Amino acid sequence: MNAQTPYWKFKNEASTNSLVLQLNGVIGWKDYNGDGVLPKELTAAINEAESGSKNLIVKINSPGGSVFDGVQIYNMLKEFKGQVTTVCDGLAASIASVIFCAGSKRVVNKGGLLMIHKASNLVSGNADELKKAAVVLEKLDSQIIDIYKTVSNLSDEKLQSMLNAETWFTGQEALQNNFATECGESASDTSRTAEDICRFNFRNCPEELQRDIPILAAHQARWSNTQHSLEKTITDKQAELGIMADALNKSKSEIEKANADLKNAQDELKKSQDEVKALQDRINTITKVGGEPLPVVTGERQLNKREQYLQLVTQSGEKAIAFYKLYAKEIEACN
Repeated sequence: MNAQTPYWKFKNEASTNSLVLQLNGVIGWKDYNGDGVLPKELTAAINEAESGSKNLIVKINSPGGSVFDGVQIYNMLKEFKGQVTTVCDGLAASIASVIFCAGSKRVVNKGGLLMIHKASNLVSGNADELKKAAVVLEKLDSQIIDIYKTVSNLSDEKLQSMLNAETWFTGQEALQNNFATECGESASDTSRTAEDICRFNFRNCPEELQRDIPILAAHQARWSNTQHSLEKTITDKQAELGIMADALNKSKSEIEKANADLKNAQDELKKSQDEVKALQDRINTITKVGGEPLPVVTGERQLNKREQYLQLVTQSGEKAIAFYKLYAKEIEACN
């Protein structure tokens, strides 16, 4: 589906003072084509029509979908203050046929089909859970029959029988059973009808549509292959992302280790700088006492610390004391 084409759309039709609402695709969710009809998306369009005192023309081409979303759309249309015309513009099957019944005027265009059947669901669980699901489905069938009775001239028993059999109606058949109020002259859009039937696995569709199923089965097979290919691509990309994430985590760990090593090196450098400063201070203390340079002791041999100390004693008591504080151990060792 073109990304710029909405799965539902509406337009103004000035000649009838109507807002045309086109419902294409599955009710309640989007299919793999991106088509679908969501009740919350229709609220703004319906409110716009109502605020502008317009009528609604609702064109339907849908295989059905969520019963609850379909009933919500049905009630939204029934509560609309203006006139509602529903048009089967291809296929109004399953819950889409319930939405079709919301119109005070109900038109089936040429080639259009209605289909009614029992509600169904995908259920898993134990026997008790399956029994509960069956009870819910039976209640849904009863409610749907009540909606069909608001337009049809059929009895409860007949409608239940039709639901059990999965019954299809042409325009004329829908008209005869009061599902439709008229048959339209416009050609229906049947470009997606057989595909929807194939995809939703309807079991009692008309023969003319069944002839298209093998072609569509091949189309579905091609789509399935494409889907598997896309899934494999996604899986491969996820694996690549996993490898990249692992590499990133490894790099992060290496960076953290490098930062720790750098900090240790900086600490060692600071320690070395402190030691150098201490040595420099010691040298300064040795070479200067009270601001005066110490005398350089020279001779035929290098004097030991005791001899240097004794020499300083004869020269300056203050300098000798400072010298002794620095080299007390060496001086004592020379005794």
